[in-house]
Amino acid sequence: MQDTFFRKTKVSSAILTVCLGGLLLSACDTTSEPEKGTLQTVKGFAGLVSADEPRAAQVGRELLGNGATAIDTAVAMYFTMSVTMPSRVGLAAGGTCSYYNKEDNTAVAANFLPKSSPSGGVIPKAPRVMAALHAKYGSVRWQKLVSYGENLARFGNPVSRSFAYDLALANKRLGVNAELLSKFARADGRLPREGDNLTQPELSGVLSGLRAQGAGYLYAGPLTRRFAEASTAAGLPLTVDDIRNYLPSMEEPLSVQVGNDLAHFSGDYSNGALVAAHLIGQLNADDVYADADPEERAHIFVEALKRAQASRGGVASGKLSAQDSLGVEALEANFSNFDEGHATPVSSLSYQPVAASGNPYAAGFAVIDRYNNSVACSFTLNGLFGSGRMAQDTGVILAAPPRSSVDGIGTLISVVVANDPTTFSRYAGTAAGGAVGASALGKVMANTLLAGQALKDSEKSSRLHHSGKPDVVFYEKNSAAALVASLKERGHDARPAPEFGRVNSVYCAESLKFNPETCTAAADNRGYGLSRLAQ
Repeated sequence: MQDTFFRKTKVSSAILTVCLGGLLLSACDTTSEPEKGTLQTVKGFAGLVSADEPRAAQVGRELLGNGATAIDTAVAMYFTMSVTMPSRVGLAAGGTCSYYNKEDNTAVAANFLPKSSPSGGVIPKAPRVMAALHAKYGSVRWQKLVSYGENLARFGNPVSRSFAYDLALANKRLGVNAELLSKFARADGRLPREGDNLTQPELSGVLSGLRAQGAGYLYAGPLTRRFAEASTAAGLPLTVDDIRNYLPSMEEPLSVQVGNDLAHFSGDYSNGALVAAHLIGQLNADDVYADADPEERAHIFVEALKRAQASRGGVASGKLSAQDSLGVEALEANFSNFDEGHATPVSSLSYQPVAASGNPYAAGFAVIDRYNNSVACSFTLNGLFGSGRMAQDTGVILAAPPRSSVDGIGTLISVVVANDPTTFSRYAGTAAGGAVGASALGKVMANTLLAGQALKDSEKSSRLHHSGKPDVVFYEKNSAAALVASLKERGHDARPAPEFGRVNSVYCAESLKFNPETCTAAADNRGYGLSRLAQ
């Protein structure tokens, strides 16, 4: 499946709309559209953005409002977040991106999970992936996009609530390296609070090199040896060849039918991405979720989630193909033993779930642009503040090596949903929060895309999680008593848990171009992100 070139997946679905009449024909005229790559204020609706960090969302809105494409916006938002949320996103991060390109009606997945190199350290992958996506699909000059992060690092930016939360959490609960945290300290030695100005001069220097010389500055330039030596000195061995030889690998996404559209997932195809894809596909099959009464949907959701976890076990054992398991007939057959009145024991399913750990410390964003392209990306350093160590004289926090093959890197998920005949983006989203991310994303997608609930209501709706092992349903403590009762009446072992999952979403019920009033964006109310419409 993998390739060092971009491989494309043709999107197929079942809606066909055409422009009829003089009014709509005039709406189809694109002669007044600004030329791509030229930043100038556009009239009317310009796009949507949602991110786990507010400044990145503001940068995204600014670029979209001046005619930038989704990929241009994603590049700038990534470099911005590497400065404004270095606890989860950074130049040493790995991650995953899903992208839908309207022009040729294709979807592509970029999976660059932060795994250990042969030398033991973690190769910085995100900058090169962003450069590859920009080279293929971008239009605004690279230098302009990187400069957003560079300027924030050099001249300072107010600490956001999201980063202030991470600083406080790391200081009080996680025992993150005190020397590392001191790099962010104020003049009085205390950690910055929300609103305090933070400068990062060393990081701005690295970003300056990336701006001027491109990604080659890190991968085949003056910084390569310096970064490898700094990582090795910090106890995370890297060689020059480790960094130089890394090439972005673009893959076919995991694709599944959702209503009249196709959802394209990226991430670990044997872990979180598979669970999320299988979950939404299962809920879509035979309209089981859409046709159900609201009080029945919790039971249906949990039963679909059990089977998604079991299918992950089947893929892990080599008995099942990830993409083959997502066919409509396979999904319907998988649900054939569903009992609307009783919980199905996990032990009776065709495949058995396997254990999955979760690294909850990830962050991401989702974008739809005015051209109907969409992108969603999630990033992680494999822990809050990564390894807790910084590459000397660079300001770059080093990612932590994954502890095992089932570590939390497998729970990163991003998704785009698009329609083929109309070639418009319908949805883009990311999930973070560890192993619960797949169920959180699946709940938002199901309520929005299948049940027709407003996006912001879907984001706020109480969530359910079932890991497969143990055979227990966890529900958020704020869940309605009737929902919990309906689960217990059907024999589910239902237990309360704190709020879980972080989902960023942008959504258009109809074409952004012709019906922009149907488009909305939502950042998860469980976090401190921001969503914006650009217009």
